[in-house]
Amino acid sequence: MDIRKIDVSITEEDVAQMVGGLFQNQELDKRANLTQIFTELLLQNPQACTYFVQIILGKSLPTLHPIGSIVRVPWKNISLIVDDSEKVYEELKKNNLLNKHGEVTCTIEEYRGLLNYFQYRIKFKYNDTDSTVCSATIADIKTYDHNIF
Repeated sequence: MDIRKIDVSITEEDVAQMVGGLFQNQELDKRANLTQIFTELLLQNPQACTYFVQIILGKSLPTLHPIGSIVRVPWKNISLIVDDSEKVYEELKKNNLLNKHGEVTCTIEEYRGLLNYFQYRIKFKYNDTDSTVCSATIADIKTYDHNIF
């Protein structure tokens, strides 16, 4: 099942109420201070705020992949950030390194943190001797546990 992303608008007050709920067992003045601090921290990072709301609604954080993991990434998702992408794409096709879904097999080289826009730096070969690195998001990364080919 494909999960569609929808756009939901929430206000600072909505976030403050959710944060405040976390500190119900604190004294009133302490609860207000903690609510203010955590609300401001969350509002500074839209991705943190998104994850916070998803957790409050019962969803888990996305699965993180360790450095060295072999994963797949759709070429269309990374083509704009790969240096000399037209040449790399031609080499990928010529060397049969794209699967039928247009995905490239990559190795995770670096994890930059959950709240970064590009959480990963990935590396992939595009012919027998050359490889390149680029950035990828959590949403770009696919594992080999299903739908490989």
